[in-house]
Amino acid sequence: MDINYTYIDESGVTVTNSSLPNPLNSESQNILVEVTNPANTTCIATTTIELIVTPLPDFTVDSPLIVCTSDPSFSVNLDPIEASVIDSFTYEWYFEDGTFLSNQPTLDHVSAAGTYSVTLTKTDGTGCSRTRDIIVTASESANITQDDVTIVDISNNNSVTIDTTNLGSGDYEYALREEGSNFITYQAEPVFTNVRPGFYTIYVKDDVCGTTELDISVIGYAKFFTPNGDSYNDYWQVKA
Repeated sequence: MDINYTYIDESGVTVTNSSLPNPLNSESQNILVEVTNPANTTCIATTTIELIVTPLPDFTVDSPLIVCTSDPSFSVNLDPIEASVIDSFTYEWYFEDGTFLSNQPTLDHVSAAGTYSVTLTKTDGTGCSRTRDIIVTASESANITQDDVTIVDISNNNSVTIDTTNLGSGDYEYALREEGSNFITYQAEPVFTNVRPGFYTIYVKDDVCGTTELDISVIGYAKFFTPNGDSYNDYWQVKA
């Protein structure tokens, strides 16, 4: 026997005259169902379907985070921030290769770079769950030696250039401080020009993993001298 179904939402709008869509996008509401016999349209039965939409776990994560491979003691804690203080959850932590890590609310002392995922599942019996990824990237303090520095001196435009090839994986900034000065200004480019003769300290800084220093000297000489005994420029000498 053929039977016609009509579904009407709470606002009186007919949702469908056949069957409800699957999946059905809806908020929580009561759907009125009318069942009609085409052979006798006055014969109508009604019932109500209660739709209960349970929100997925609402939480955020801090990502990306940075760990320092140059410091074995450096680690970060991965901590999902739940929006609700009422709901309770179970927790599952996994590494990017599928390795199960923990069922605790936080994943502490993480020192390896990679992608970590955490799944929160409601304990109210609905089984609603949500997964978010946390990306942990590797950085390190710079490893700089004299071999990484090219100094052009005894010239009209002395310069210091840092070769970044072997410094490491950090996000570095660079500074050059002259001996006796407390003035340090960092820059993104590893090149310094118009450097006066003297002794200097190179600073290579990663905001998370710290700063590495290297002492250098830049050689120069005066372009003239006046040996007249007035104590100014009486002697010509190489400076460093």
